[in-house]
Amino acid sequence: MKYNQVFYSLLGMLLLLPLILFSRESAAQAAKGKGEDVQVIVIRPVKNEMKYETTEFTVKAGTKVKLIMENVADIEAMQHNVVILKPGSNIQEVGMAAITAGESKGYIPEHQAVMFYTAIAQAGEKTEVEFIAPPPGDYPYLCSFPGHFALMKGVMHSVE
Repeated sequence: MKYNQVFYSLLGMLLLLPLILFSRESAAQAAKGKGEDVQVIVIRPVKNEMKYETTEFTVKAGTKVKLIMENVADIEAMQHNVVILKPGSNIQEVGMAAITAGESKGYIPEHQAVMFYTAIAQAGEKTEVEFIAPPPGDYPYLCSFPGHFALMKGVMHSVE
């Protein structure tokens, strides 16, 4: 009698083993898939210059994007952000509107061209924003801190 019980217990465990392994593998794949759904883009200035290291990057339309402004400057006056605009926007116009918006609004103008932006990052700080990549197109970006927009600009390419 004991042998039958042991036999059936072992048989039951063997039959359940593939289900246990499959469910663990599926959970691991699901967790891994969550991380792959977010595209992380890090934008930095060239140390203490009014210039981005990255002047263009590509995202896949419809995917989640985490945009990080990592301000590697060490001079207090070098405050930066990233403001992504609609295709064909007038950078000069938006940059001037940012000055008018002022510090109280984080130099982010209430302008129809503004789509996404990071807050101003002080020297040595990081700021970030998450958004869904827009439809395919070329989206200009700039630093809206006063006077920086003339030199700190680039293009986000959104592709299929």
